[in-house]
Amino acid sequence: MVLNSPKSENVQKFFTDNRINHITIALYSPQSNGQAENSVKTVKISLKAALPDPSNANIDLSTILARSLITCRDTPHCVTKKSLAEMVSGRQIKTKFDLLIHCDSQI
Repeated sequence: MVLNSPKSENVQKFFTDNRINHITIALYSPQSNGQAENSVKTVKISLKAALPDPSNANIDLSTILARSLITCRDTPHCVTKKSLAEMVSGRQIKTKFDLLIHCDSQI
């Protein structure tokens, strides 16, 4: 999804070459921007909580961000009861926690 943008020939060629369906939405519309705003807010809250944590002192910011995004994608939505990863790919993603559960079941 792309916000209203100028339709130059280069942009249209890029969309066509990459099989991108260009859909425009109304700018500053709460209905169309609400989910994106919530996603940004969730990432900001997650990073603000993770950065001051002493256990993350020697860890790169990109690693902290990747861990936060995995958590967001693996957390079930309160309405659908399915995670984002499950809705997109049709299956749950494997996390370190899943590996721990699998190891415990073999003991």
